[in-house]
Amino acid sequence: MHEWQSPKYLAAHFRKHGWRMGLHSLEAYDASARATIERGTVFGYDDDDTGERRVGCYDRSSGRFTIVSDDDR
Repeated sequence: MHEWQSPKYLAAHFRKHGWRMGLHSLEAYDASARATIERGTVFGYDDDDTGERRVGCYDRSSGRFTIVSDDDR
């Protein structure tokens, strides 16, 4: 199961992206990310900013994109 790096990390991402997605709670933001991971097309890539290996999940039907690290965070 995928987990957030920390509760602070989840809260920061929610503040940054949640309002643009029309989501009004951490729980809704978390559920959206998990749904994108479950339904989305999965692909791997190297993050140019951090140099870390990432796994992207894109759900074409919702237009949502979620990123996880190679250790499922």
